[in-house]
Amino acid sequence: MKKRIWFDKFLAAKVTILDVNEAIAERPGTVRAELGLNGKTHSQLDMLIAATAWVHGLAVATRNTKDFEGCAVPVFNPFTYE
Repeated sequence: MKKRIWFDKFLAAKVTILDVNEAIAERPGTVRAELGLNGKTHSQLDMLIAATAWVHGLAVATRNTKDFEGCAVPVFNPFTYE
């Protein structure tokens, strides 16, 4: 229960939830197709995250940086500071 209370407070104070708009919805398919031509595959969810970052001019913070290679967005690993 304490974790849930902390999480709710964190969301309320520190997190902005970004809506999926038309530009974000269209981009994952385009990027997946381009990457597929080079033999690279990425999950649709990762492409949606990358598209959201791309449209809003943001970086993706993740431990799984390989999941975003070739997606045209800055990627940051907060665990290694790279």
